[in-house]
Amino acid sequence: MKSLLKYTVYTILLSTAVIAASDDRISISTEEAELISYRIWQNEAAGKLEYLIFWNENEPFLSLGLAHFLWYGKTNKNHYQEMFPKLVAYFSEHNVRLPSWLHPDTPCPWESRAEFLKAKKSDSPKYHDLYKLLVRTMPIQVDFIVERMQRSLPKMLAKLDSEKERKRVEEAYNSVLHNADGTISPLGLYAVIDYVNFKGEGTSPEERYKGEGWGLLQVFLEMEPKTDNPQQAFADAAKRVLGRRIKNASPDRNESRWKKGWFLRIDSYADR
Repeated sequence: MKSLLKYTVYTILLSTAVIAASDDRISISTEEAELISYRIWQNEAAGKLEYLIFWNENEPFLSLGLAHFLWYGKTNKNHYQEMFPKLVAYFSEHNVRLPSWLHPDTPCPWESRAEFLKAKKSDSPKYHDLYKLLVRTMPIQVDFIVERMQRSLPKMLAKLDSEKERKRVEEAYNSVLHNADGTISPLGLYAVIDYVNFKGEGTSPEERYKGEGWGLLQVFLEMEPKTDNPQQAFADAAKRVLGRRIKNASPDRNESRWKKGWFLRIDSYADR
């Protein structure tokens, strides 16, 4: 297992040494790529291969991969963005060998956590196929996450009617990604990549409580427009946005139980 882990991290480094954002190529060192990759893996899967396929007891859906992409069954639908089918499509586009039963339109084979745990305990063929696929494709999963971040800016801008708001979001996006001297901020790059994976772009009308979203778009709109520390401003805005989400959520969801973990994750976006 240790040798597999070492290999996995090494291949992630190679895939992320140069990262694309907006229309430019962002070059970062291997050490910086390692930090970004490892932090995302740590945030979503605790840096453990065993959590590459996980069904949280508090959630009605399966989470898979380096970034815990959601996957719904035929009946256990939810309003959060389902990203695993998009990852499967990305695999297909990049000639990744898939299990014969898995396609972008394949629903999750388990409709409940109990069904999933039974399959995991018995190491069922489909569970085994998924685990092997996710372990050997971690570098490609990183590429998928980065490309999602790359597409996020035009996607967010297209949702705004106000030129003032579009300018505000674009300036906030660029300020978080860059240092004062114009060079790329690895910390800012990590923050944007991680948050868009964590809570989405904020463009889906279904991802709203009382009409308010909690994605990347809402964080950029919430950010202080003028700041000497944009990464800290981004983290502070993210906490305010998620605080509103918790307040707006239905009481039966009890989202306050996640606040501590969410805020600890956000703290990693800024230097203290």
